[in-house]
Formats: sequence, structure tokens, C-alpha cells
Amino acid sequence: MQQRIRSIKPEFFHHEGLFELERDTGLPIRLAFAGLWTCCDREGRFKWRPLTLKSFIMPYDNVDFSRVLDAMATRGFIVRYTSKDDALGFIPTWKAHQSINNREQASSIPAPPQLPEDQQFDASATREPRVNDASSTRLEGNRTEQNRTEQINTLVPTSSEVEDEPKPAENSADKPDKFGITPRQKMEDLKLLFAEYLEKTGRNPKINEFSDKKRKCGRVCYEFCLSKALRGSGPEEHRANAVSLMRICIDALVASDWHMGRDQKSTDSYMEWDKHLFKNPDKVMWWWNKNSKSTQAKPVTGEDSAKAISSQLNRTYVKGQK
Repeated sequence: MQQRIRSIKPEFFHHEGLFELERDTGLPIRLAFAGLWTCCDREGRFKWRPLTLKSFIMPYDNVDFSRVLDAMATRGFIVRYTSKDDALGFIPTWKAHQSINNREQASSIPAPPQLPEDQQFDASATREPRVNDASSTRLEGNRTEQNRTEQINTLVPTSSEVEDEPKPAENSADKPDKFGITPRQKMEDLKLLFAEYLEKTGRNPKINEFSDKKRKCGRVCYEFCLSKALRGSGPEEHRANAVSLMRICIDALVASDWHMGRDQKSTDSYMEWDKHLFKNPDKVMWWWNKNSKSTQAKPVTGEDSAKAISSQLNRTYVKGQK
């Protein structure tokens, strides 16, 4: 991902909608939103990868960036969509408040589906060609503050603009299950977990693809973790708790010298996603047991014990003690 220089308008610091969202969620919405612009391409599009985006925008902050993105999406500041199973996003009002250098590379991210013609814009049309003398791009000195303010569009969409945003057609990927979680959200979580698995095990993502077999095993184990996770106050919290249970397995794998090939008795590493980590629900419980020494949870021997250990492990991880 390549970050780029973007402009920010004075009205940004007075936007009540951003402030209210930040106040309601307790998340650093304003800083994250401004930082997100630097990760967008010339069309205002970006790849919906919370971990990667956080590393560029808020590398030193202890914050769940997936929650930040979801919060901004609920108010219409950004829009999430998919293309060939890839989670993507874009800023619907990008054209109104960014002037793009004509020399900037063309977007390689597919356009959002069902986007009205008035929003399928060419970012290069937002300004005249840039000249060598940067002074020519400055505002004219005789422009009054009143005229300047009138000509600047609002930074984010109004409530009426959000209501007018096109709604994607309903399909099976958007139909929530009994927990209120959609297949699309589950796949996003699995992709995030697979990226964490590759990073923590030191595997090369270019030669370790998220194959159909890996997805199938991951989905089965994800559903199992959903059935064992603490319900929380709603679908999003339940979803986060299930992800926490799967992270326990990943962390237990990384901590195992034998599986990682660090033990002299181990002749090889045994850390394949679909063979040694998330092969099936029994393997998930096996990893919970292996992790039980550090969490002081009871061993899993049956269905009731599985619920007990998942509750104990969940509480530990939800508190951030990883």
C-alpha cells in the first residue's frame, strides 16, 4: 500500500457528525478518517484491510481498526463493497474535496457496483493540469473568506445524501444468520485471521493463498467458535468474541516450539492452516487445551467443558490480555 499526500479543509475540524460519532463510539474517528484519505487511490478507493490500514494510520494506538471502519460505514462516511471476494471501500464524497495530481497512478481497484453515473467520476477531472510552479495552485489573495467558504463543499455527506446512497441488492452474502452475522462478514473475519496467521508464523503471503480448502476449514471452525463465544450485547460483539476464540488457536500455535520447528526434537514445522490449526472443531478445542495453562482454564473433555473453557478464554481475550 502506498500513502499519498492529501488535502484537508478547515471545515473538517468543525464537522458535528464526525464529532458525534467519535463521542458515541469512543473511537478515534476524526484522526482515522483523515488518515484514511492518504491510503486511498485517486478514485477514493481502498482495500478493506483493517490491520494494514492501522499500521499506516495509527501504528502506535491500541485500537481495533475494524471497529473504526465499521463505525464510519454505519454513518455513510465510507462505503464497503466486494469484488471477487475482496473486501474494498471508497469515500462517496471524494470528488468534492480532493484535488488529484494528474501524474498520480490510475486506480487498480474495481469501481463499486451499482454506482450512479453522477458518482462514477474521473478524479483527474477535479483540477487543471499541475504546473511546475507550485505558487499557481494557491488561492487568489483577493478572494474573501465568505466566497471561499461558499465554494467549498462539505467534507462528508449530509444525512439526506446518506439516505440517497445506493443500497446493494440483497443476496445470500448479506443475509444474516441466527446470530445476526452475514456470510460476507464471516469471510471478512476469516481473511483478516488468515492474514494474522501468515504474519505471526512468518509465512510468505505470495505463496500461501487463501485456497478453497483453507476457506472451507476456516468456515467450519468459525461457525463452531460462534456457537461457543459469549453473545455480548449484539451481533458485532458476538462476532468479535468468536474472532478472539480463533486468535487463541493462532497464538497457541505460534507459542508452540514443536509446531513452529524451534524444538530440537521436531524435524519439521507443523503449522498448516487447514491441517494443523483449523482442521476441524476438535482441533480448535485441542488448541484451547494447549492454551489452558496460560489462561488457567479447565481442560476440554466434553460439550459442557467446551462451553466453560470458551467462556474463560473469551473473557481473557476480550479484555486484551493476549
